[in-house]
Amino acid sequence: MDKASLMRAFKVMCSEAGAAMSDKCKLSAAPLLGLKPLDIREAHIRSQQLGKEICYDGRVIHANICASARVPNSRLLLCLVEADDADNAGAAFLHVFNALASTCTRQDAAQSMFPTDARLAIKEPLCYRSIMHVSSPASLHFLGLAKRLRRRPLEELRREGSRFMAKGSFLMAELYFTECIDVFAARDASTYGPVEKDVFSSRAECRLKLGKFEEAVADADMALSISGDGGIAVRRRSLWSKGRGLSALQEHQLALECLESAMKQGDEEEEEEQALASEIDQCKVFLRQSQHGDYDLSPYFLPNKASDTPLQCSDYFGPLEIKHTHDGRGRGIFLTRDVQLGDLLLACNPIAAVSSAASHDADEDLVVEIVKACVESERRLEQIYAMADREAAEVTALPDLAPFKCNTGKVAATPRSSRGVDVARIRRARDRVGYSSQGSGGSYVPGLWASVGLINHSCIPNASKMSIGDVVFVRAAKDLKAGDEVLLSYLEPPLAPYAGYREKMIQQYNFECSCERCKLERSHRHVLGDLPGYEDDRGGSGLAIKVDDDVMDVVVEIEKRIKGMSEQEKDWIRAGFVDHYSAVCMLRDPRVPIDCEQLLRIMRETGSGSKHTLSRIAFLCNISGRKPETMKVLYEQVTALYGRQSPEVVDAITRKYRIPSLNM
Repeated sequence: MDKASLMRAFKVMCSEAGAAMSDKCKLSAAPLLGLKPLDIREAHIRSQQLGKEICYDGRVIHANICASARVPNSRLLLCLVEADDADNAGAAFLHVFNALASTCTRQDAAQSMFPTDARLAIKEPLCYRSIMHVSSPASLHFLGLAKRLRRRPLEELRREGSRFMAKGSFLMAELYFTECIDVFAARDASTYGPVEKDVFSSRAECRLKLGKFEEAVADADMALSISGDGGIAVRRRSLWSKGRGLSALQEHQLALECLESAMKQGDEEEEEEQALASEIDQCKVFLRQSQHGDYDLSPYFLPNKASDTPLQCSDYFGPLEIKHTHDGRGRGIFLTRDVQLGDLLLACNPIAAVSSAASHDADEDLVVEIVKACVESERRLEQIYAMADREAAEVTALPDLAPFKCNTGKVAATPRSSRGVDVARIRRARDRVGYSSQGSGGSYVPGLWASVGLINHSCIPNASKMSIGDVVFVRAAKDLKAGDEVLLSYLEPPLAPYAGYREKMIQQYNFECSCERCKLERSHRHVLGDLPGYEDDRGGSGLAIKVDDDVMDVVVEIEKRIKGMSEQEKDWIRAGFVDHYSAVCMLRDPRVPIDCEQLLRIMRETGSGSKHTLSRIAFLCNISGRKPETMKVLYEQVTALYGRQSPEVVDAITRKYRIPSLNM
């Protein structure tokens, strides 16, 4: 089919339902280096002759984009591409799966991502007749501009790049500046001068806007390394871009040095000077946070300081190391020093997070956004590969923690590593360590937080996980010693029986929990299985169990069946029936050997660091008359989740749980 016919067909296809991705489509994007060229015509003639789909492993097709559009009601982008070589007039459709989130409403999204006249490397495509499939944008690599545009004079290329940059078309601007740099390289000049300095600085700004932080830093470094008179403005721009890129990569110490150096260059407009001064102040805050875990959360709790601005903060990686677990489970995160209840262990911005009205849409959109993040940043890609993956050879290997830490003084070098973006691996990471919460308006908000994903699960957690905006904070839920493994409950609520909710949820993570509580309940399932509510898969019925003879009978029967167990084992069983015990413990019936204070202790020791646990403790504190000993447990749970906060912040937090004041 000729190009004109393909263009007519393209317009029809853009209004039709999207195609399904073939299961033969390669999910892992290979590095460009080492792939052998293949022309479009050869690829499609061969697949047509054989009458079947062909995945061209180890091959790459170079092509220009003629048109692009989003396929309605899908995450699929459709492109019409043609050979870059004038001697090869081949053209084809290109289906790019996992390209756009369902929440993306931009009309120009396709053109922004895959602009007309961009030159692509299509890596290891699946071909059939005049159609090519790739599993994600990671299988595409932008090379520059179509040949007819590359023939323009250098100054015209540079001017067009500046024009696209001014109107916010940063990808096209990057490609124009890349062509300029290719012209510089072809000259084989021994030194670069002011023009080259300006082009590298401009491309750094574009790459910063595109989220390509490592590449932006590399370009800014190149601009700063070019000697000669490039002007104060160009040097300041380069320093500013480098500082922003370094800050995005969690290198706040280096970023601050760059931004302060940019300010010293002088010659700024007043508006620019104010903007730069604001970024310096913010970078200082990020540096303090990343070094000391010092976060002021009061604007997000106090009415008089309430802020609609999303929480922006640095990551923090506390006194932690990764080691093999003593019981052979694999690897885990361990403390390198003693910590106290409420101490911050991690603060983590997401690799990606999305919001959608439907959980399925949100989960699939999250894959799209993680792929995008990994294409843009080597740091994010290394974080994905550091996560344990049961289908990967390095499942028990101890990864380098540098990509998770701040202020290492190192930035991943370009070109990119030999690792490819693997959609299947991203899906497994999402399923195993993805974390979901309910956003405003009941929306479903899943995300992937890299360093949190390194921590193992336990149904007897010793750490808490709390989201504020897109940032997840992990704190010690009790006093811990150096050498202790940090353990989170992947489940909410954690205070549920094993059979039913906990068992069902753990199976979704594709592992079997080996904590002592689960071992106990599995071994006593025959003893407990017929108890009412034991196999409830909803995670508990809430705080509204009515006090009646039936509830009392259940509690009395539990006590009979756990007779002979150790006190610790009894408490683990009782924790699964916390709603039943909450309903009857105030009655002080002699058949129930625990009172309100003892039940609070059980909840604290078994399910500490959970909002669900905090709600139940608050409920018991209210009905027990707010005694000092019960209020102390409540305060400890607030600290486990939110850290040590000022009294006014603590009061604001506890009001969410219908507690007037802790008065501690």
